Amino acid sequence: MQTLLGISKIEKAFYDMGKLDTKLQEYFFSYYAQKLILLNHFYPFVREKLVGYTDHGPEHISRIMKLYDKFLQNNIPGLLLEDAFSHQALNFYEIYLLLCATVWHDVGNLLGRNSHAKKIGDVLKRVKHNFFVDKDTQKYMLQIAKAHTGDDGVNKKIQCADTTYKDEEINLRFLGAILRFVDELEEGELRVDRQYYDAMKDQIPEENRIYWETSCCLKRIDIDSDNCKINIRARINKDDLFKAFPKTTGMKVCLIDEIIYRVDKMNQERKYYMQFVRKQLEYREILFDLTVENSEIDKITFVFNNDQGYNKFWRNYPKINPRDSIDGYILQKGVET
Repeated sequence: MQTLLGISKIEKAFYDMGKLDTKLQEYFFSYYAQKLILLNHFYPFVREKLVGYTDHGPEHISRIMKLYDKFLQNNIPGLLLEDAFSHQALNFYEIYLLLCATVWHDVGNLLGRNSHAKKIGDVLKRVKHNFFVDKDTQKYMLQIAKAHTGDDGVNKKIQCADTTYKDEEINLRFLGAILRFVDELEEGELRVDRQYYDAMKDQIPEENRIYWETSCCLKRIDIDSDNCKINIRARINKDDLFKAFPKTTGMKVCLIDEIIYRVDKMNQERKYYMQFVRKQLEYREILFDLTVENSEIDKITFVFNNDQGYNKFWRNYPKINPRDSIDGYILQKGVET
């Protein structure tokens, strides 16, 4: 059984904030109880339910927490040295709701992958334990967690942008946007177990293999909060550029096309996040570095931002464009930029 994972910096900062007022300590232990139960007794079984999918288990939750450490490092006391702290964008109760929503957001997969966000509440009812400080925090958590997926999920799943809790303003849609964006960034090589993939490749549905292969090529995703950008480094072998895989959408996709499509998807999520952002937490671009191994192609550097994305990338780099290399190949539909 999965053992308790280590405490991240944001969890430690949340705990330290609670120590300043004994009335607040129950919030940390409310959250911590949820984490213990879910990561030890629920998420270990999610992989069994999602055969062929990349990691949605306890380690996925742990890696999101570590991404928060960087994503929010200038905005929560305790994540950086005190003299480097600039602006508190989230108050104590908002941190509580964000952490709770994070440990619940994928648990609906236990009841099936389709519409898994809608099933979070069903899992919560089956636990039959009052994890939350009160009914309001449970209601807010469910809205934030359910908003992590789906087209325009933040606006559709979160009833109102702002509410007041304990005389503090809570921006629920902002919290939902944070979880969505960071969940999207929790991607890449760390999310796939290469040894597991190599050993189990034949058992992974053919239409799912493209997602594993793409993750293996995304070597590093770094959050640079000081410069308001995301850095992504990818590496692909020349012989794999135009290797084609069937996709769950029914189309056949080249590996290089799926890599660019995936980074563009992250950029679209970044743009969506920016609709709800508070000052001091803007992320304005994704700096993408691509190395093609065993080739004469120089390292490719491209900035995904509000003005350029998938289509502009292919116009700039026709040498690796599968449409120019495979007769009849149709690129995936990117957002026009």
